[in-house]
Amino acid sequence: MEGDDDGTRRPDVVVGVLGGLEVRRGDELVPVGHARQRSVLAALAADANRVVPVDGLLDRVWGERPPSRARSALRTYLSHLRRALAPVGITITRQGVGYLLATEPETVDAHRFHRLLAAARARQDPQLALDLVQDALALWRGEPLAELDTPWALRVRERWRQERAAAEADRIDWRMACGLHGELLPELAARANAHPFDERAAGQHMLALYRSGRQAEALEQYRRTRHRLADALGTDPAPPLREVHQRILTADPTLIGPLPSPAVPRQDPPTPIGGAGPPVRDGAGPPPAAGGRLRRGTGAVLLVCSLLAAVTAADAGLSSAPPPDPCPAAVRTGDVGACVEEVQSLLVRAGLAMPVDGVYGPFTKMRVAVFQLHAGMAGTGVVDGDTLRALRAGTTRIDVWPAERVERRLREVFPEEPDRVVDLVRCLSHLDPVWMIRYADGTRTWGLFQLTDREVVFEQRGGYLAALDPEWNVLAARAIRDRTGGLDRWTCPPAG
Repeated sequence: MEGDDDGTRRPDVVVGVLGGLEVRRGDELVPVGHARQRSVLAALAADANRVVPVDGLLDRVWGERPPSRARSALRTYLSHLRRALAPVGITITRQGVGYLLATEPETVDAHRFHRLLAAARARQDPQLALDLVQDALALWRGEPLAELDTPWALRVRERWRQERAAAEADRIDWRMACGLHGELLPELAARANAHPFDERAAGQHMLALYRSGRQAEALEQYRRTRHRLADALGTDPAPPLREVHQRILTADPTLIGPLPSPAVPRQDPPTPIGGAGPPVRDGAGPPPAAGGRLRRGTGAVLLVCSLLAAVTAADAGLSSAPPPDPCPAAVRTGDVGACVEEVQSLLVRAGLAMPVDGVYGPFTKMRVAVFQLHAGMAGTGVVDGDTLRALRAGTTRIDVWPAERVERRLREVFPEEPDRVVDLVRCLSHLDPVWMIRYADGTRTWGLFQLTDREVVFEQRGGYLAALDPEWNVLAARAIRDRTGGLDRWTCPPAG
């Protein structure tokens, strides 16, 4: 493998799921069988180096109603895949109740995408961040998990699309931070028109217009966005967009960004001390394009942005120290802005689907608390330094059942009154397995049936993570129903 400057690694073998399933060793395509067999590989690769339970694998590949011989077919497909993948060093082993696909962390393109994106967001230099996000987005070849159309695949596909959209928005921010707002204007206008309720796209367009000397058009963009939100949703723009509008209105000088990058003549890199050898490169991107000019969007443009930053700092009498992390010591309910957006995007990457709107409300607090518990922390719902580092590391992944699977399991466990139970749980927790509410007295209710602390710990002898496991939660509720003789213990809406 070729090592990268950012700590990730470029793999010799690639399992591609960000498009049609493919396995490559270098430029060679490795055959892995027919469509259904490739679907099994895609379902395992999405959680590479983690055990996927057999029932979960059946659900991922066949959906709600697998055929009667699905388990036998699965064993056959896995046997064929083992033989096909052995020459490239990828193994599939039985681990307890499921199967594990073992490979290098960077082998699966979806995981490499997440690692590159996390590395980009950890960079303080916008050009280094831009190089990394360009590499991450270049991994996308088409519709992810293209062989699969099961509820699980649809849910994962939508989550990855949201993450890609967030990465594209981040790329725009970093390009503007390098003074490329002028060349971004056509793209930003198209994005703002295509997504009329996307306040981040509107804000980026407004900022690029303002930096291009078009203040009146920037203010008009805000007016259109505000009217659309009011007419369609009955709401005002969120505080971040209102702040951008106010700063443009008052011609805030701090909104002026760096100058556009000039063309820079190509320079050959130096030869390492000690004589002949390969040219030294910084590892930040591909070599300059032919024609004697550096290609924008590669690591080479770092020279331009760095020179501009150095000149700006020198003129202002400042040191060249990197800017501080945009996230404060603690992020909590009521906060808004880019740091909250980052937290929300990282929660989505961890498996906790949610809106990425830059507003830290009760739903974000709930998701943060769930992540903290899964990461072995106290579920405070406040993002402190340890929580932010854990989110950025990307090592904690949470597999949340989709609503379709929850409903199916409820009907199986409560066959006497399935419709009533589904309606009850929809009211209690919106069919969300990790729904968790903290009350003013410090007590909490957990999961699908909103079990109390006492029910979880003392009556059912479980832990809080177990209470957020949909299977455990449903079976615990069934035990309570059997003991009490009915569903009277629950009210809808929930009482206190």
